[in-house]
Amino acid sequence: MRCLLFFVLAAFTFGSIADNEVPFTFSDGTAARASEVNSNFDAIEAAILPNAADCFAGDIVKWNGQAWVCAEDPLADQDCKDGDRLAFSGTIGWSCQ
Repeated sequence: MRCLLFFVLAAFTFGSIADNEVPFTFSDGTAARASEVNSNFDAIEAAILPNAADCFAGDIVKWNGQAWVCAEDPLADQDCKDGDRLAFSGTIGWSCQ
């Protein structure tokens, strides 16, 4: 799962992590310790994701055009029933219909 998170986030935020360094560099054909690989993932994750302490329960992480930030989930309060569809209206926002 960490590998998938890394590749997806790195693909979208390469510019924001290009200035950050990972603690370990590996060469082809040499063994890598799991702790070193995990340290690299932790460094990348810390560079591109907002601090969890900044987020509240029910928040989502979204790209604001410059960085990943915590944001209120606009769909968190929806209580759609089976068969409803989610629709957006400029005057009332998201609603179940």
